[in-house]
Amino acid sequence: MFYRNLIRRRLLSVLIIFNLLVPFSYATPNPVDEDGLDAQLKVYSSENGNNVGTSQVTELLEPQPLISIKFNPDKVDQQQILSISTFKEGTLASDGIKEFLDSFHELIPNELDSTRFKILEQFILSTQISLYDERAWPGNLLDLKKRTSVEFKDNGVLYQNGQILDSDGEGIWALNPKGKLCIYFSDKQPSNGTVHHSFFFKKDWIGQAVACVGHIKVCKGKITSINNDSGRYQPIDPQLLLSVKYLHSKSVLDPEITISTVQEKTRGFSLEEALVIAYSIELNS
Repeated sequence: MFYRNLIRRRLLSVLIIFNLLVPFSYATPNPVDEDGLDAQLKVYSSENGNNVGTSQVTELLEPQPLISIKFNPDKVDQQQILSISTFKEGTLASDGIKEFLDSFHELIPNELDSTRFKILEQFILSTQISLYDERAWPGNLLDLKKRTSVEFKDNGVLYQNGQILDSDGEGIWALNPKGKLCIYFSDKQPSNGTVHHSFFFKKDWIGQAVACVGHIKVCKGKITSINNDSGRYQPIDPQLLLSVKYLHSKSVLDPEITISTVQEKTRGFSLEEALVIAYSIELNS
């Protein structure tokens, strides 16, 4: 009888200890992977513990906070316009440029989040609206950047994986702070899941800051349509225009390209209009 009571007491003690420990085991952090990524991530929002701080995603040189944007007509000289557009000589003299730019004042945001938007050389950079570790997404391939990177060649044609890039469909694009361009077309790079803009340039599976992202069409190596439509990054319109200016310098834009921004989706821009605006953009930190 003594031994039976002793065994019962010991079993009861084990059960009590087990019940005390189980709640704490559920309260411990749920590890994302074996290399302790959770410990490296800073909480970005108290509303969602999976979010991380913007400092985790700014692998940049020396970006400066973007305080304001304005159109400065003095930055656009007449010879520059004539060399990039079909405007006839004299149609965009100084007064004409100012009037032209004034008609697009709505492209400049009324407020700027200086923690999300930065200036780096010729680009405006932005982080995502919300930042997540996205390794679990089926379409987020480890080598997606390598698969979708494009080459700028002297002939003004885009190449991807050694072939002239050409697709009948619409794809997505991302440009990083160093001018590296990635383009994904589902017919060129089949995926097991949806591919998002944040999958191209990532570190520790978190999408990094970009110069711009959006949707794109490419025909025989020339960009025929481009916009800044992205729910994750929500780039502002000047980001797209500065990126168009950069891509124009690489001679990869079709002269009849369709350029549409968030503000001007129904109307869009000609290449000439986009470049005149882009050359006038003045960024202040």
